[in-house]
Amino acid sequence: MSLHPIVAKSEFLPLRPAERPFTAEERATVTILFGGLTWKHERLIEGLLAGAGYRSQPLPETDRDAHELGKEFCASGLCNPVYFTVGNLVRFLQQKEKAGLSREEIVRQYVYFTAACGGPCRFGMYESEFRTALTAAGYNGFRILSFSQDHGINASTGHSGLHFTVDFGLNAMHAFILGDLLNIEQRRIKPYETQAGATDRAIEGMADCLAEHFRTYQGFELNKVLPRYLCPPPESRAYKFRNNVGKVWTHLYGKALTTVLPAVSDELHQVEVDWLRVKPRVKVIGEFWAQMTESEGNFRMLDFLEKEGAEVSVEPISVWVLYLLHQRKAQAEYRGRMLRHTAPWNSPWSAAKARAGLQLKRLGFTAGAAIYRHHYNRLAKLLALSFKCSRRGRACFA
Repeated sequence: MSLHPIVAKSEFLPLRPAERPFTAEERATVTILFGGLTWKHERLIEGLLAGAGYRSQPLPETDRDAHELGKEFCASGLCNPVYFTVGNLVRFLQQKEKAGLSREEIVRQYVYFTAACGGPCRFGMYESEFRTALTAAGYNGFRILSFSQDHGINASTGHSGLHFTVDFGLNAMHAFILGDLLNIEQRRIKPYETQAGATDRAIEGMADCLAEHFRTYQGFELNKVLPRYLCPPPESRAYKFRNNVGKVWTHLYGKALTTVLPAVSDELHQVEVDWLRVKPRVKVIGEFWAQMTESEGNFRMLDFLEKEGAEVSVEPISVWVLYLLHQRKAQAEYRGRMLRHTAPWNSPWSAAKARAGLQLKRLGFTAGAAIYRHHYNRLAKLLALSFKCSRRGRACFA
């Protein structure tokens, strides 16, 4: 009987390949590519990134050709969203190469931004599959920027070129909430419109106006509000703390959106509808890709249901955000229960400190979910829409 030596874990699991960082100096020359959401969300995200000083471009709509291209360069046996998304990116880069850019220029001038987490399926494998497919397609060294959704407000890409500031984070929250609201309202009104295409045109105009708002938004700065002699030094902690508090308050309760949203919603409320038509309501839940994409990636399921006479009720991204907050709160609660068994082994001070810390975490996540729901309902009210977010995080009709 032969004994085999113990092999280190790192010899089995490949390390993340070294990748040239995306630096702050490259923001003016490098274009951030993204995609996979509804065109409403992508339009607002494009305006958000432009307002934060980034060059960005959403990928074109994916289709079956992109799916076949993804299968060519990815491993076999993966889920369809991987093939559709990876193939769409590879096809976009190949089109740029046909237009005259060399592969070295493409790798230098473009990066791709996506979400990631430790899940076993879609998000868990995206980052590695993107790199594998891009290397197989000849774009070795193409940069993939990813942030872990599990880290919440502490998310980071690890690249100085994409920095998550307070303004960027809160504007991103606005963009996702408003994208949800536009998407829900489009699906709610479209089956009852009396003039074909009126709802789509109204929603498109609203998305353009909101994207322009994000593009031109000037954030709160303490030194612009207070005289110089009353402001602490900009490098001090006191200035940064007060400035961040002012930014949060301005984003959540300021007048910027109060003036913009009622104005952009006028066109939508002028769409003529016939609410007396009897239609079944079909709720779409489950896999994220099937809910959010509006392309052949989900075989145009939402459009098919509407053509068959249904009113489609889509699930907003905000439900996933509230679910993550609930999940972190539940984890803190379970850890608190574990202290009943671990606390006797610690000193009384350490046990009390651990309990207090977990309790503060639970309160923080509860407050965060309440603030998010309140802000969701506030934006819906400013748009004069007829639904709200309940305590359980579902988008409901009033």
